[in-house]
Order: sequence, then structure tokens, then C-alpha cells
Amino acid sequence: AHVSEREFYGQVGDGHADHASWSRPEDWTNPRSAWKVTVQKPGSDLVGETAAALAATSIVFRSVDPEYQSILLTHARQLYDFANENRGKYSDSITNAADFYRSWSGYGDELAWAAAWLLRATGEQRYQIDVEKHFQEFGLDKRS
Repeated sequence: AHVSEREFYGQVGDGHADHASWSRPEDWTNPRSAWKVTVQKPGSDLVGETAAALAATSIVFRSVDPEYQSILLTHARQLYDFANENRGKYSDSITNAADFYRSWSGYGDELAWAAAWLLRATGEQRYQIDVEKHFQEFGLDKRS
């Protein structure tokens, strides 16, 4: 949940407890912890991936619901800027996630992916520039 420009809830529930009990959610009576990524505890991989998803989804709504499309793009832009300006892996910030959802490749690919989808959704050149920067900075053109 994107609750402010620089705050994103990235996990609900304790991975260890959740994976120890495979039952129906309505039978789960234990408290559910929630963790967020912030400026101090960044999660560029998770937040970048979310920005990409929202930007891609905005394209679908462009002709059928322009108001919703605008909301999606606002969140996608804010999340991308947050991820790009406050860099770090989400599994380093939400350590409970590290045993289950560790980012092995870092966050560069998610930043490039988000910038590419924002370019596609908006046509704004700043995202083209960022895609190229991310490819160069993170050596994405050299990965197999």
C-alpha cells in the first residue's frame, strides 16, 4: 500500500509464522505484522516493480477510465522517484522477507523496468534517459 510519497507497505504477515501454518485466512487469529519501506529503509526492487505494474496498468485504463489512469500514473511516478532516489534492496530493509523473497540480482533491473513502463505510459523523455542510465549503471546490457 502506497500511503505517502516516500512510504510503501511491502509485507503483511510474518513469513516464518505464515509458512508454518497453511490454513484458511479466516481461521487465522494471530496478529498480522506489517512492514514498510521508507527513505531510511529503502526497497527499490519492490517499489520499482510496483511502479512498473501501475504504469503498465494505466495503459489499459487510458481509453476506458482516464480518471483512474491518472491516479495510477500519479502513484507510478511517485513510487519510481522514491525507488530511484532512495536506493536499497527491500530484503535488507524488511529483514523478515529475506528468508523468502530475497532480491539476488539487486534493484537495477526493477528501476529500468519501471522507467521503461513509465516511458511507454507517458512518452516523457526523462524516462528514456533513465532507462539508458540504468542499463549503463547496472550493466544490464551485459547480463545473459
